[in-house]
Amino acid sequence: MPAPPPVTPPRGPPPPYSPRTPATPQPPIVPLLAGSGPKPYPAGDYLIVRGIYTGDLNDNPVTTLTKKMDEIAASRPDLRDVKVVVSHFGRDDVPSTSCYIRLDPDTYPRSPDSEPRVDLLEWWLTAL
Repeated sequence: MPAPPPVTPPRGPPPPYSPRTPATPQPPIVPLLAGSGPKPYPAGDYLIVRGIYTGDLNDNPVTTLTKKMDEIAASRPDLRDVKVVVSHFGRDDVPSTSCYIRLDPDTYPRSPDSEPRVDLLEWWLTAL
């Protein structure tokens, strides 16, 4: 009886963090809190997207960018596997046309012996 043909395993998502230690010590990451107060500065593993404007002054840039990213992810399986979070740029109560994009901290927990794969955010930068 002949052996069954080999089967290629399905491709998994890319690892969110590289297994190396940062060259310089980093301060602990403070998550962006939902609220109307001032936000802390990003830790460096954020992508800032500016100029998100659809012509409606009441439009929310987070909602607009999230919809666009969902459309892109539907057609790009490599980006569908990279989980990201879209957050307001600055304060929630001040109109803005900018947002932060970062790796989802719930999907990709951070550890002290790794650093974020910023190249995954660069994939989104190229797609947007």
